[in-house]
Amino acid sequence: MQVKDIIDIAPVSISTDAPIPHTARALRQHAIGLLPVCDCRGVLVGVLTAGDLVRRGMVLGPNVFDLTPEDLMTRHAIWCSPIEDIVDVARLMQINNVRCLPVKDAEGKIAGVISLKDIVALMPSLATIDLVAPVPKDGNTPPYHP
Repeated sequence: MQVKDIIDIAPVSISTDAPIPHTARALRQHAIGLLPVCDCRGVLVGVLTAGDLVRRGMVLGPNVFDLTPEDLMTRHAIWCSPIEDIVDVARLMQINNVRCLPVKDAEGKIAGVISLKDIVALMPSLATIDLVAPVPKDGNTPPYHP
């Protein structure tokens, strides 16, 4: 089964210059933990998580409201394509210790977001097996990127 078979066809994303309060509302309103950040052409340029807002934003205190997703996002985000096998994507998530990945098409535009929860809902057996060798305790495993 491929990623395109299970992703939402109307993904929620945010622009690089959206106000932070709008960004936080989008995360809460859609009950999601990751927002793809796209430029004016819809091309994925990073991701912003609820954790990014807390860890990076709260350090700045009241000034966080003067910032944009571009200021707080994770650049060079790990992503997958719509035609990847969902087992491979689950491995990618495990290797990189993430629960969600943006999905981008051949033009770099956001095609959706896939979560480990989505994958396990279709293939419960993946929740109970190790997909890859354990990550070394030193944390020096380089991120895999397709």
